[in-house]
Amino acid sequence: LVFTNFGKVYWLKAYEIPKTEKTSRGYSIRNFLPGMAGSEVVSKIIPVRDFSEKVDLFFVTSRGFVKRTALLEFSNPRSTGINAISLEVGDKLVYVGMVKEKDNVILISKGGRAIRFHVQDVRRMGRTARGVKGVLVNYPDDGVVAATVVHPDDRYLLLVTERGYGKRVKLSEFPVQRRGGKGLIASKLSEKTGKIADALTLKDDENVVIVSRKGKIIRIDSGSVSVYGRHTRGVRLQKLEESDAVVSVSRVQEEYGE
Repeated sequence: LVFTNFGKVYWLKAYEIPKTEKTSRGYSIRNFLPGMAGSEVVSKIIPVRDFSEKVDLFFVTSRGFVKRTALLEFSNPRSTGINAISLEVGDKLVYVGMVKEKDNVILISKGGRAIRFHVQDVRRMGRTARGVKGVLVNYPDDGVVAATVVHPDDRYLLLVTERGYGKRVKLSEFPVQRRGGKGLIASKLSEKTGKIADALTLKDDENVVIVSRKGKIIRIDSGSVSVYGRHTRGVRLQKLEESDAVVSVSRVQEEYGE
């Protein structure tokens, strides 16, 4: 399932994407999804083998709206895509993840604040719903840039900034709150670090990949990233050119389905 910043979802078979070398430029996603508009870009890709009524998709927008919709509602492919969430003018979809009823989630703003709340605080809604307020952000100066599901064995929140600085923070420093608040300070930011670029939850030692806007990729063991408190900036994880910036952080999944 390919979700875009416009709040639409498209279906794509994994085998339809040709395998290439890591140094290859690859192919434009528009070659496989011709229905995409000119300024539409991919926000999240969710691999799905079968659709289950017991799993929901959790949506997060840059203005802090959240929504929970049954995965089953996305089981009928359409070549032109369909609306997955209704967005206000100027808002965009930034995160989609699979959740279960007892999970909780963390939303992180580019200004370095985070809020953690129960998935159950957000009732199930249909595809056309806008959702409810998950976090208050000072928009347009700030906005949600990342969200992550907290699993029972997760211990840390990894935060990475645009300029390649990062740190692990113990999840215990982010107590569960009610949705709709301002959240807590998650990181101290400066011109040197840049804003928050991405974040994810981790267990003890997991491999993660950091990707920059210019395609520079680095793979690191998360266990090598120092653990700091919420009010620190962290350490440099990736050295970048002045014109480059971190755009995403992903966990390396050694075997699909783990």
